[in-house]
Amino acid sequence: MLSKLLEYLSEKNILILGFGIEGKSTYTFIRKHFPKKQIIICDSKENYEEDLENDEFVRCIHNNEYLEYVDNVDLIFKTPRNIF
Repeated sequence: MLSKLLEYLSEKNILILGFGIEGKSTYTFIRKHFPKKQIIICDSKENYEEDLENDEFVRCIHNNEYLEYVDNVDLIFKTPRNIF
């Protein structure tokens, strides 16, 4: 089952919407299996990028700016809480 999930994710452009507990967990999972995969992360918090400053394959977006990228991603992981 994990191999099918990884196969599915391998070809997807991914945006993580919300970088709280669930978003960080999603990021960690993706990074573990795809260390050089481009990921877009969006959160309304200021300074969340500090957790990601050593990851050159992440683009950090603030607030509703992520809407500009929605058409260019295949998969959005959204936290269960409404952050915007």
